[in-house]
Amino acid sequence: MIVLSNNFIPIQLRIAHDRDESAYKQLFLNFHKPLLQFAFSILKNKELSEEVVSDVMMNLWNLEDRLAEVKDLKVYLYRAIRNTCINYLKKQRSSKSWDIEAVDVLLFYNEETPETLLIDRELHKKITFLIKQLPPKTQMVYKLVKEDRMTYKEVAEIMSITVNTVDAHLYKAVNKLLTALKIYNKQ
Repeated sequence: MIVLSNNFIPIQLRIAHDRDESAYKQLFLNFHKPLLQFAFSILKNKELSEEVVSDVMMNLWNLEDRLAEVKDLKVYLYRAIRNTCINYLKKQRSSKSWDIEAVDVLLFYNEETPETLLIDRELHKKITFLIKQLPPKTQMVYKLVKEDRMTYKEVAEIMSITVNTVDAHLYKAVNKLLTALKIYNKQ
């Protein structure tokens, strides 16, 4: 059974205090795909992304009773993925400094949603192209808010920016998309 709500506290407590493997499996199944996509958007490597997600989830299990102290599990997991990816990239580029601005965020579309099925191929390609033209942080904000359905507060915590900055990035992204699509529709 996959949890559909954002209230993971009962599962979190079952894992922390009871070491409940079925609760851990439930949590893992709920988060695996979105965390994998998020890691891949940073690392651009499927196997490494799988490894990062596995490591983060194993570290979550190893927190034991301290897991109960985590206030927002979703934010905690996304932030752990982000930090683990950044640490890996730093190790890979030890002679160079690394900045989140350098990340080319690849956005994922779920081809099975009704909205995506209704968008014709040409328009879908145009939107994907336009999103890839956005600055990396703006792409990441767009992905987390619009695709992963996170709140501004969650995104702000994950990216270590303010809620107002999240809002500014999202406004910038949507405004650029709308402007470009208006021009595209006139052609």
